[in-house]
Amino acid sequence: MNKNMQTHGWVALDTPFEPPVYFWQEVKYYIIRGIVDVLVFPFFLCIVLGLVIWKKSCKQPLKKRMFFGSHPIVTFVHNKHILETEYECVLFAFEDWSNGTMHKGITLKDIMPSFLIGNTPYMLGSYWAMVWVLLRFEVVHLYFDGGLLERTLWWRIEPVLYQVFGIKVVLYPYGTDVMSTVRNVNRIQRFGHMRFSKKYFMMDYKREKRNFWWSKYANLVIGYAPYIDFLPRLDVLTWHGHIVYDVDRVPFPSIKPKIKIIHFASHGVRKSSYFIKNELDKLSKVYPQIEVECLSGLSRDDAIKKIEDSHIFIDSLNDGYLQFSSLEAMLKGRVVLSLIDTQLQTFFMQIAPLEYSSFFQDLPLIGINSDTLYTKLEELILHPEKLESIANKSNEFARNMVAQNIEGYKIIMAMLVEQK
Repeated sequence: MNKNMQTHGWVALDTPFEPPVYFWQEVKYYIIRGIVDVLVFPFFLCIVLGLVIWKKSCKQPLKKRMFFGSHPIVTFVHNKHILETEYECVLFAFEDWSNGTMHKGITLKDIMPSFLIGNTPYMLGSYWAMVWVLLRFEVVHLYFDGGLLERTLWWRIEPVLYQVFGIKVVLYPYGTDVMSTVRNVNRIQRFGHMRFSKKYFMMDYKREKRNFWWSKYANLVIGYAPYIDFLPRLDVLTWHGHIVYDVDRVPFPSIKPKIKIIHFASHGVRKSSYFIKNELDKLSKVYPQIEVECLSGLSRDDAIKKIEDSHIFIDSLNDGYLQFSSLEAMLKGRVVLSLIDTQLQTFFMQIAPLEYSSFFQDLPLIGINSDTLYTKLEELILHPEKLESIANKSNEFARNMVAQNIEGYKIIMAMLVEQK
């Protein structure tokens, strides 16, 4: 059996059929984790108290220092790049499992002796990184599960320590850090998370407790749609707040000999990739002038190269708001199709009508759903002369949008830093 097994209407989420956790492995982990946390904490606390006294006597630096961490997720690469002209910024990840494709900063190995790191960076490394951040920074930017003490018994004290040290906290959701299987009413997303990992549900209660706890103490919570469905607090909400600085437009390729249509996803179920592939296969049998490709597991660099070689990019039939990959394809000057959630659209038009009424009216992203994907693509295939014009509008719109996002983000950060 394999992971994608489907037979007679029975869909196997994950094979082979084994439990998410083996009891003795779990016991072993928690014993080691508990011993490390109990033994290290007194020393950690003494160091922290000493740092509090020392830091109170130090002069504040003229240029504020900002920390971004602690996962290799591409959002912070771009946010840091935008702010580092005005602030001293450091991008950190405990370990870069993206191998440089999603992280352009330092790791624990750059701040801690390797012999102390051991087999995992999250044991002693959690405390070492925490002390390092308390010592150096005035603002920390974190994902909801990106706290430096997240994996320790003492994770609740981290936001409190930031307040004690006068460090301001900005929180950003990115998806799996806030989306729980219990609260998620989107069946495709729930199924996708189950397919992504058998262990996904195990963090649901921790997500709830953690997100409420951090929301109590953070200075600023920035949320992209639709994270309002999962978070107890948001200070800034945006449908299109992505910032991208490293994607340049390339010429629109010739539509001869074939129109190239691509789709890729890191989580195929969540983006309805199987359905999209099925529709593309049906189209390719009817229209020989198209070439279709559905991919998964691409690095960001490879994904962008695939976009460059294509004419049409299909993103998602599920999430319903502007995805990072959609924006990258628009910036490359390609025709982009993706679901636009009408309920989210109505919500944003009601809370900010002056901004979003014209935004959605002018948005060149082609809205699709499972009923319209085939016909929308067919219309583009039958009228290839329209493709380059749509792509040009897509690129211009995306560039203006990113410029406005950068301006808005800088204003919000300036307000945060200047606030006493």
